[in-house]
Amino acid sequence: MIKVNTVKGHSFSIEMPSRRGINNLSINGGSTIEGDLGDTISFEIIEGILLQISGENGVFRLDLREGESETILRSLEKR
Repeated sequence: MIKVNTVKGHSFSIEMPSRRGINNLSINGGSTIEGDLGDTISFEIIEGILLQISGENGVFRLDLREGESETILRSLEKR
């Protein structure tokens, strides 16, 4: 079964199990989150609608629109 993302924007989440991976967190009129996922990271596209970048210090997830996963994969293959 293929899920279709109906979100108009790109929602995201950042999961950092420890504060040591977070270098900067600022929420003043705008938001900035800076951190370190670690030296070893992996990329995974889940069900065609979620890009997940995992490292030993945390996980970044980004919702994708329909068709964007194929564009990302083609871009990565060119490198």
